[in-house]
Amino acid sequence: MLKLPFLVIISLLFSFGAIHAQTPKTPKLSTRDEYRACQKEDDELKNKRSFLTNESETHSANLKRIQDEMQAHVATQPLVNASDEAAVVAFNEKIQALNTQVSTSNKEAERLNQEQHRFNAWTAALNQRCAGMVVSYADHEAIRKERAETGKKK
Repeated sequence: MLKLPFLVIISLLFSFGAIHAQTPKTPKLSTRDEYRACQKEDDELKNKRSFLTNESETHSANLKRIQDEMQAHVATQPLVNASDEAAVVAFNEKIQALNTQVSTSNKEAERLNQEQHRFNAWTAALNQRCAGMVVSYADHEAIRKERAETGKKK
């Protein structure tokens, strides 16, 4: 009879020890310089994001212009007199010029895509280093005041 309560007490002690062992450690406190560096890099990312957004919008507008011009030109094809060699050549030359613009636009799209991949990798690396950063209140306030003096938010 005495064995059962003893075993229950022992098993409770072991389970308490296992729970206690799983308690997460206190995260490392980051330095003011580390926090400042993360804030600075975040500013650089925001500037790059704005630049990429503007480039992408410009590219999209240019592509739309080319597509509209191509569509309008193709719509004139039935009006071209097939027996008028000069008209056919002019039509085909315009198609060729538009195709060249499309090719150039496609290369620009690929460049922007690669730039976006680099930006995403940079963002992921920054998040890995800085997202879980633990900073003392004093360091946070000091950096916040520094940034306010230079016109930065946060």
